[in-house]
Amino acid sequence: STQLEAWLPNLLCGVTTWGLLVDEQGVDDPVHVTTRATFDWKYISLSGSKHLATTVPLTHALVLARSGDQGKAGLTFLAVDLATEGVTVGPDTVSFDDVRVTDDVVLGRRDSGWAVWTATRPYLERSLAGRIRRGLVHATPGAPAGDLDRTVAEILDRHVPAPPPEIDRRGG
Repeated sequence: STQLEAWLPNLLCGVTTWGLLVDEQGVDDPVHVTTRATFDWKYISLSGSKHLATTVPLTHALVLARSGDQGKAGLTFLAVDLATEGVTVGPDTVSFDDVRVTDDVVLGRRDSGWAVWTATRPYLERSLAGRIRRGLVHATPGAPAGDLDRTVAEILDRHVPAPPPEIDRRGG
C-alpha cells in the first residue's frame, strides 16, 4: 500500500516514532471517544484531545476519532504527523485544534476504525511497543536495535564459524 511505502521505512529506521492515541480524559471505552474527525470535500478537520501514555517523544500518531454516528460504526483512525499546525503535545495530552489533514491519512476506510482498533488492541500489552509504552523497556528513537544497522554482508564478514566437531579416531 502507499501508506506502508511512505511510513514504514522511516519507522523501521527510527527516524519517526509512532504512538497510538485512543484514550481520552473521562472516557473509559473507545466506543465513546469525543475527538472529532469532520470530513468535507477536500480535508478532514480533527478536534479534541487524547491522553498521552508514553514519555517517549513521538513524531506521529494513530488517532482514533469520531467520524460518524455514535457507536462502533462511526470511528476512524487517522495517521497524524504531530508537527502539523494545530497539534499541541503536552506532558500527558495531545490536543488537536481544528487540525486539517487530507484523506490519505485515513487508516483503512472512513468509519472502519473499530476494525482497526480490534486488530491493534491485542498487540499493545504483549509487544515491545507495549512494554516501551508502559515504561518496562527504554528505546531511544533513532538508535539501532541489535544488528538492524548492519547489512547482511557486514554480518557475514564478521561471522566466525563454530569449530567443527571433534572426530573420534580411535576406531572402535
